[in-house]
Amino acid sequence: MVSDMQEQSKYRVLIADDDPTFLELARYTLTTAGFETIGVRDGAAAMMTLHDVPVDLAIVDLSMPRID
Repeated sequence: MVSDMQEQSKYRVLIADDDPTFLELARYTLTTAGFETIGVRDGAAAMMTLHDVPVDLAIVDLSMPRID
């Protein structure tokens, strides 16, 4: 059983990639390793997420729709 303290100490990772296969594989891998993940499919969604949600790490594709 995971305590509330352990649950709160998870690192939050934003993954931004327009390739749905990579995005889901990265989310699955990091979630399985114990990270909290947020996945988005374009640069605009990544910017909105960063504005609204604090993250510890962002993994970002450099060439995406809407905003690179």
